Amino acid sequence: GITKQLHIVGVLLSADRLGKALRSPSRDALLSFVASRYRMGRAFGIHRFLDQLGAAIAPIIAAILYIYAKLEYGKIIFLSIIPGATAVILVILLYFMYKNKIRLPTSVATMTEKASFKIILKSPISGFLIVLALYGLGYFHVLLVIFTAEKVVQTGILIALYSIAQLSHAFTGLYSGRLYDRAGPKLLLLGSLSMILVALTAVREAITAVVL
Repeated sequence: GITKQLHIVGVLLSADRLGKALRSPSRDALLSFVASRYRMGRAFGIHRFLDQLGAAIAPIIAAILYIYAKLEYGKIIFLSIIPGATAVILVILLYFMYKNKIRLPTSVATMTEKASFKIILKSPISGFLIVLALYGLGYFHVLLVIFTAEKVVQTGILIALYSIAQLSHAFTGLYSGRLYDRAGPKLLLLGSLSMILVALTAVREAITAVVL
């Protein structure tokens, strides 16, 4: 939105990833503290639903600005500063509103003093972290799918497909959260299998593969 110079884009993207690395674990920890033990999946499902709802609405707004307001992509991306800044302001306001109402469980508060990287690697969570690392190696970003899709689908249809994908992600998150509370971690296998499907279809220049 603010530059077309590759090295500056690289720095900004790296800063974005660093921000995500700080934000996401903190947010997930907070969600796990405020959600009841038996409704953990539902709490994360609601979060995923709201997150993806925004991701579904945004491309529709972008399409309207692109088609009717005749704005270039760069200007549309620059305007995303507005919801981004609004989110930051809300986080600050919510922090001051609720900072005295949220307390960490005693066991967690005492554990943080003893926790170390070695202890984590010796615990059962190390296997889960290895799985996540392998999962990351097989991760195809949606932009790669879009890059392929641009060759076989018109821009307007592509934006519509992207929005539908985000909406399906939103509603799937909402109901899979409830299902997780019943079925447990084995539900995560479905996510891994879906990633294999994406890898098989992302590079195929065919309308059926793009839709799938």
